[in-house]
Amino acid sequence: TAGLAFGGGYPNTTATEEYNGTAWTGGGNMNSARRRLAGAGIQTAALGFGGYSPVTAATEEYDGSSWTNSGNLNTARQYLAGGGTVAAGLAFGGGSTPTKNATEEFTGPGSTITTVTTS
Repeated sequence: TAGLAFGGGYPNTTATEEYNGTAWTGGGNMNSARRRLAGAGIQTAALGFGGYSPVTAATEEYDGSSWTNSGNLNTARQYLAGGGTVAAGLAFGGGSTPTKNATEEFTGPGSTITTVTTS
């Protein structure tokens, strides 16, 4: 009954949409317009990271109404995947040129992102 979508396709966008189980409504805009990014968390505590604007390491935190810039990924990339929560999030894989095989860990609001593995 709750979903969150942010960023998007061409052209790059700052849009955030929240789903309540019935309908989508606009949420707070991201600070940087991008696409091909990943996310983690829930509707009131989410992360958006990486993406293309061009290829970026930018990370933002969402509190259910607005986005705040946070610690950047160590490896800038697009087409990556994410999972977990704001207190324990992961960013992994992704592409640029060449493809990235890094896994990075986010350990809490305002934290520094730590590279777990890279190759």
